[in-house]
Amino acid sequence: MSEILDYAMRLHIFPFSALLVLMILFWLTVIIGAADVSLFDFDLDVDVDADLDIDASSESSPSFFRSLADFLNLAEVPFMVVLTFFVLFSWAGLVYAESLVNVSGEGFIQWISYVPILLGALIISKYISSPFGKVVKVLNNNPEDQDTAVGNMGVLLQDVNEEHGRASIETKSAPIEILCYTENEKIKKGEKVLVLSWNEGRRKFLVTKYS
Repeated sequence: MSEILDYAMRLHIFPFSALLVLMILFWLTVIIGAADVSLFDFDLDVDVDADLDIDASSESSPSFFRSLADFLNLAEVPFMVVLTFFVLFSWAGLVYAESLVNVSGEGFIQWISYVPILLGALIISKYISSPFGKVVKVLNNNPEDQDTAVGNMGVLLQDVNEEHGRASIETKSAPIEILCYTENEKIKKGEKVLVLSWNEGRRKFLVTKYS
């Protein structure tokens, strides 16, 4: 136990040790109901033109952040779920590698293992967190929520396009979150939308901009 603590406090591992503690505290607050799992969800579905001063008429490939968001399924899996797995596997991988090849704490060996372990943790996190997207879809398939959402207004929690998005619908009891998409529209986070219908095949709601 003392060896693990010693590895966890080393310079290159300590940031992940601190993040792991924060993740544990976050999930404790979720368990007791003081926070929501989607509390830190934010819009990564951005285009490269939002970050760089590029002519709007020119064609550009998706930005790094949008590609990363698509790779990690952040449109369907809560951000904190993915981040928790990434921090956990990164921390565990770094500690394990340290115990195998760098017991003495040599600086060069520490940093050379960083990139492959973090990349591996990112890939593992993608596949481990994917089932949570299916859970969100199942929860989103609640017939009562469908009846409540269709015909009502909501506020976008992230940008929405023809593929994916997320919105919050106010109800008499408590807000519900839905997965949604549009037809030939791109609507920005924070704007109001009208829920038009439920698509059983896609398990998402069709929305349009409310004006």
